[in-house]
Amino acid sequence: MYYENSLKGNRPDVLRYFLFSCYTGLSYMDIKKLKFYDIKEEEKEKYISTYRGKSKIPVKIPLTKKARELIPKALFKDQLVFKVQVNQSTNRHLKKIMETAKINKHISYHCSRHTFATLSGENGIPIQVVSKILGHTNIRTTMIYMKFQLSLLTKEMKKWD
Repeated sequence: MYYENSLKGNRPDVLRYFLFSCYTGLSYMDIKKLKFYDIKEEEKEKYISTYRGKSKIPVKIPLTKKARELIPKALFKDQLVFKVQVNQSTNRHLKKIMETAKINKHISYHCSRHTFATLSGENGIPIQVVSKILGHTNIRTTMIYMKFQLSLLTKEMKKWD
């Protein structure tokens, strides 16, 4: 839907920074304050180097190809990466995006972090790594974020066969 240009008004921008959070685990507040100088490059690898909003824990988040494709062009290093709307407006747009996509599910911006955690776990990324990227100080918190699909549970249990 993002690449189809079927969304009107500010919705493509909202979907862009929401998807970026799905690929990075960044919270709404972290996305809102993210500047281009927070995006670094070492050995041809791009990553975000910032401090998590709540915990002030430093994090380095390697950027996947899909995440890099969502980053707009920079004019200035101290410029904000995304034009983030207030949380209530963002959530209203997400609701309309879901309706346009014909997905009947309640969603809020915070779902992006849960999506990141769940898909990371399903892709075999160790929970310690997911926890570090999310900026959690306790693995238990990360476990709350991860929801495992039946297909993953079945695949893992087949290891017993």
